[in-house]
Amino acid sequence: MAFDKAKYDIEYTKAHIKCKRIPFNDMVEDDKELLEWLEGHDNVTQYIKNLIRDDMNRIRSQNGSQNETEQAGASTK
Repeated sequence: MAFDKAKYDIEYTKAHIKCKRIPFNDMVEDDKELLEWLEGHDNVTQYIKNLIRDDMNRIRSQNGSQNETEQAGASTK
């Protein structure tokens, strides 16, 4: 039996690709502004992933600083 790439692609997508839907209402000024901003980016998916990654790194570095401060304070007691 020949390899069916189309079938493989469908099965792979079902098993491994996750999509998150973000609704925007073009009647709401804030949403319209966000949509216009996104339209200025060639790859919206990569743009959003980069925003999430930057936020994660920011939070992790803040938490790391807090943990180091708490550990340093605990060692002086």
